[in-house]
Amino acid sequence: MTLGPYAQRLLQAMTGPAPDDPRFTGEPPDLSRVGDEELGALFVAAWQVVAEAAPPAVMAAGAVRLAVQERSPAFTPAACADLFHTVAERGFTPGVAVAAVLRCTGPLPPDLAAPAAVLARDARGLGRLVLAALAGPAVDAAVSAEVRADLAGDPLAAAEVEEVLALDVAGRAVVAEAGRHRDMGGVAALPDIVDRLAGLPGYVPFARTALETAGPRIADIHSGRTGYAADKAFTPLEVDVLWRACQVALLRDEPWAGEVLQRLLPGAVVAPTSARTAPSQAAGHALAQAVAAWPTPESVAALRAARTAARHAGLVKKLDRLVPVAEQGLARRPAIALRLPAGAAPTRAQLTTMTHALEGGYLGDVSFPWERWQADVPGDLAARLIWEAETAPGRWEAALGAPPRGGRVRLWHPARAGAADRAAWRDAVVERRLTQPVRQAFREHYTAGDGTATDMFGGYAVAIRPLLGVAVRDGWRGEHGAGLLRRDLGRWRVAFAVDGPLHRGASGFGFTGALDLQHRDGGQWRPARFADAPPVLVSEALRSVDLLVSVAAFGLDDDPQLRDDARWQTLTRLADRPLGETARMRRAALRRILAGVDGVSFGDRHVHVGPYAVHLATARVTRDGDPVTADARHRVPASAVPWLPYDEHLLERVAHTVVALAH
Repeated sequence: MTLGPYAQRLLQAMTGPAPDDPRFTGEPPDLSRVGDEELGALFVAAWQVVAEAAPPAVMAAGAVRLAVQERSPAFTPAACADLFHTVAERGFTPGVAVAAVLRCTGPLPPDLAAPAAVLARDARGLGRLVLAALAGPAVDAAVSAEVRADLAGDPLAAAEVEEVLALDVAGRAVVAEAGRHRDMGGVAALPDIVDRLAGLPGYVPFARTALETAGPRIADIHSGRTGYAADKAFTPLEVDVLWRACQVALLRDEPWAGEVLQRLLPGAVVAPTSARTAPSQAAGHALAQAVAAWPTPESVAALRAARTAARHAGLVKKLDRLVPVAEQGLARRPAIALRLPAGAAPTRAQLTTMTHALEGGYLGDVSFPWERWQADVPGDLAARLIWEAETAPGRWEAALGAPPRGGRVRLWHPARAGAADRAAWRDAVVERRLTQPVRQAFREHYTAGDGTATDMFGGYAVAIRPLLGVAVRDGWRGEHGAGLLRRDLGRWRVAFAVDGPLHRGASGFGFTGALDLQHRDGGQWRPARFADAPPVLVSEALRSVDLLVSVAAFGLDDDPQLRDDARWQTLTRLADRPLGETARMRRAALRRILAGVDGVSFGDRHVHVGPYAVHLATARVTRDGDPVTADARHRVPASAVPWLPYDEHLLERVAHTVVALAH
């Protein structure tokens, strides 16, 4: 293929002669400027760059390898052949070659047998069967026999291998790619891999057999027919099988899957004794991850039951993170999100799941057919919420309790309404003394202007541990090397800059920066203007960032030029303090500062002044959920601010704001 000018520059950096000046590195590569096939060609070249190469080559190769972790490259047949030969000759991980099979843009090259035979000797897992099939019948037969022998103690994995051996090369590659712990040389997973897996001949019936076989094994442990040993119910390879089978069943919303999981998932995470162990932590976590990825109302109920039953502390933490993800994920599946058991009153847990699914629909602009809403939403839940119905194309009418009959129904959101409408609905909720199951009439809402970035939440010092704890539960993914927290919202993505450690288990402190918006264009993420995104999505994304900052902020980063050693030591001490203690210190100081100011009261996170609320951690002001720009012209004397290391700027800002509002 012919590379574009920018891709040619990167290829030249990796393959051309080194510059005269060994310190030269050039500008950081921007892989968003290359297409998927160009990325594939560059990926092949990147594997040929050695660590001792010139800095421009190392930089370009590193950027390419990072890029393929974000988006899958595409390989022309010629590039695919080059990759196979390069990986085989240099002894690189065989998983890279396996990944290329499903990303080849044309027929697989005919000359892959020799490198595939070399790679099959060192490959692991199901990828070995992919390479064996490419290597020819003799190698395939020998490798198949070895794999069967190796799986003598893994009955579920052995049964899956028999299914795999009946597939062609592409089918085998699909099963290998769908592994829970993929070994593909860092290449990003294909977004439709579970759909492809579900489409393989015979795999759906196998998935049912695998899950229904696993259930009795757990039941035998709990009944005492099988002796109990912690984490021995399934082997690691069998857990991988259950992961694939469960995803396929839930993706297809198989009618039998919910009942099977309601027995299997809770049983896998709790010991039959009083021990704080589990028959299989790995299986319980894998099944829970599958539910979070492809939730159904029944599987979410099974996940909730597992969370209630689990006693192992580490497993409880994992399930705690996955339950809200699964409930929010239901909103992405509006065809099944409102389903409740027929002929029985919904339980509190089922109503909670439905409520979270409805709220999660804000991020996807989810709506339902009017008839579906009428049939499935319980009356008590519906009566306390504001609904919109599309009474004409593009025309939505709102009503409390029951929307007018229309084509589609969705939850009302303040970001789609004007100030007068927001005030009217708040008055209606207060007048009827309604407790809304979703914070709706008084929901915080935000706008971000017309640019591709906003520094609305920049300039705060944040404690990393609570920041990451909330971020993981809310669907953010940390990229430590890039200093970013990312959250994918369908075809949109937000990236929040945090200058600090973002790897798992990190602690200490960091500083917040700008929030950027991107939009998926084909296989690439490109900068996007906030004004071009759905206003509700923008508002909910900013609300999520506000939560991160509100939970983790303990000070201001007023002047990055003043980041000296003494300040670093002070910040380290403050970041290591429990945020509850920090909040108590700040509240106690503010009570002294604001003594005598009429109309001021204190909540857990806010100072209230009439209808206004000033956040103790960020000094942001809202009025009944509406963001407010406060003019802090009234100054508090510096002598009224008690001594607090570093944090005094934030204390003063909150105090000045409250006084300005009170007057």
